[in-house]
Amino acid sequence: MDWLYRIAVYAARVPIERILLPPPDPAKALEKFATALGSATTAKEAPVAEKPTIITQKPATSPDQTAKEPEKRATKLDEELFTLYFLQKNLQGLEVHLPTHCQTNNRSCDCCDKHSADVSLYAGENLRFTDPGEKEFYTRVRDWGDLLNSKRPDECKMTDAEYKRFADEAYEFRKRVQERRRQLRELAGPAPELTLEAAKKVATEAAISEVERQYKKEAQHGTH
Repeated sequence: MDWLYRIAVYAARVPIERILLPPPDPAKALEKFATALGSATTAKEAPVAEKPTIITQKPATSPDQTAKEPEKRATKLDEELFTLYFLQKNLQGLEVHLPTHCQTNNRSCDCCDKHSADVSLYAGENLRFTDPGEKEFYTRVRDWGDLLNSKRPDECKMTDAEYKRFADEAYEFRKRVQERRRQLRELAGPAPELTLEAAKKVATEAAISEVERQYKKEAQHGTH
């Protein structure tokens, strides 16, 4: 058994690592080294992700936000003509309804209550615009409207003589207001042409005002 002895002696001389672990393959080792080197180079040369650039842009100016011309306000003359127009209109209404004891088709209506209240309203409003020499007259007309309204003419609370007297006074007031309007229109010059849109606007505002007045009056009667 010399050959067994020789094998044992040789094995004792060889390190245990060489017996258990096979020697590395040079070709595979070189390939593994090249792969690792390429990965490191790629990772090094990879560009750093840039942060997104946020561009803040001011919004375009809306046409509605652009500077507008200042609104033209009514002049003192315009306002006086406006109040006198409605004052004359309501005085004329009283001229028509007072002689009939404020009835329509022999039935009571609220025409005289409405007109007398409006006479007081527009005469008092005109005190802010009229000349100092006219203030006494419009103060008298305002108080006259309040007095007539307090007598409740729509409920036939006045005598025949009172209905006639108030009708005559309404006529006198209306004539003077009408003359004042004529004088002011001459000062104002020719009136501008009224467009269809402007006429619609005036009619709408007048309708809204009338509805509000009727609502307030009904609400007031409902509280009594």
